[in-house]
Amino acid sequence: MARCVFGEFQLDTDERRLSRSGIEIRLRGKLFDTLSVFLEHPGKLLRKGELLAKVWPDSIVEENNLDHCVSQLRKILGGGVSRFIETVPRQGYRFICPVGNHNGIERPLDVGEGQSWKTPEMPTQEIRSFVTKDGVNIAYSRCGHGPPLVKAANWLNHLEFEWQSPIWAHWVKQLTKHHTLFRYDERGNGLSDWNVQDFSFGAWVRDFDQLIDTIGLDRFALLGISQGGGVAVSYAARHPERVSKLVLYGAFSRG
Repeated sequence: MARCVFGEFQLDTDERRLSRSGIEIRLRGKLFDTLSVFLEHPGKLLRKGELLAKVWPDSIVEENNLDHCVSQLRKILGGGVSRFIETVPRQGYRFICPVGNHNGIERPLDVGEGQSWKTPEMPTQEIRSFVTKDGVNIAYSRCGHGPPLVKAANWLNHLEFEWQSPIWAHWVKQLTKHHTLFRYDERGNGLSDWNVQDFSFGAWVRDFDQLIDTIGLDRFALLGISQGGGVAVSYAARHPERVSKLVLYGAFSRG
């Protein structure tokens, strides 16, 4: 990788130069090295230990040195916290902006050995949270425009990661074309609290009930996929007046 482009930026590793729209931006050594490693692996989760070994190959440094570099890069690149570098909680970081060569040919996002996938252009999502009655913080998001559509959480959701996931990104893009889509991370998953005592089915349904009250929806279409099907059916049975349509895909009542 000698020269590559991402967004309005161009990086030349041979000359160790970063420019934005032709204007050079000065980066000190480790900031440049950190950005270079990200651009070598677009779309790949880089764990902190791996990044530390690549950026400081001959030194032993603390993780906060890496965190500081990432924070400074976000400020320099601008565009919001998650435009270029995504934080994967308790794991590491991922560069989420498409990267191309100096001719503008994009490199595919790295999604695994022998595979490639390019993130589609995604709508803007707004992430918020609420606290359940038993003290669990639940993260949820809103995106798109149109009649409300709520997706019940299935196994292992992550509001931010799904934005670049080859499994879920195309779902989100299509579902938000004509609807306002609401999604959330189930307790113990994604951006919601991980250290939780109650993982019962009843707790899942109560969380969903409180989500709807928090959003303030009177009537909406409900989508249940896989594990989320049971929660969707249970809620619809308790509140049929609020569910305009119930859509189940690959769902089950008993797992």
